[in-house]
Amino acid sequence: MSIKKYLKNISYFRILLDVVMEYSAINMVILLGTQHKDAIMNSTVLEFYVLAAGIFLLMLGLIEVIMPNRIFAVWGKWVSNRYFFLHGLLLICAGLPFTCYGTTVSGILIFIVGLIVVFTGPFILFYSAKVRELFLLSMNDMDETDIRRLIYIDATVRFAVGFLFVYGHGI
Repeated sequence: MSIKKYLKNISYFRILLDVVMEYSAINMVILLGTQHKDAIMNSTVLEFYVLAAGIFLLMLGLIEVIMPNRIFAVWGKWVSNRYFFLHGLLLICAGLPFTCYGTTVSGILIFIVGLIVVFTGPFILFYSAKVRELFLLSMNDMDETDIRRLIYIDATVRFAVGFLFVYGHGI
């Protein structure tokens, strides 16, 4: 791929990202009844929400590193629960505020994390039986070291996102 095409693709991605951010900010303005999108994007409540989510993710990652087998057992119980489909609704509701975050580099990364979380929610909401089946099948096939590795990878991702939220909440 030539440099010219590469730069053109980056500019198309940037335009698409700007349109999506503007669209989500306008939707939040309509939902919250405010008249200025800057009032939402610079809201101290939103900054506190991102900071609290970051601290929560950092603590959860630390717990996963300390007790990986116990966390996997808790996930097994939650996935087997008949109300597991509500996890998808929780992801949608919890991730929506992140899609209204700032325009700095860390703000855009928080926005992207929000999009990933919001778009993951419907899959768990509508296909919870398939997710449950896949989790329980993989639970039976993995040994203790594989489970530990999986939880450590999950803890690393949680640490990275938690650090991003804590670092980028006020920027």
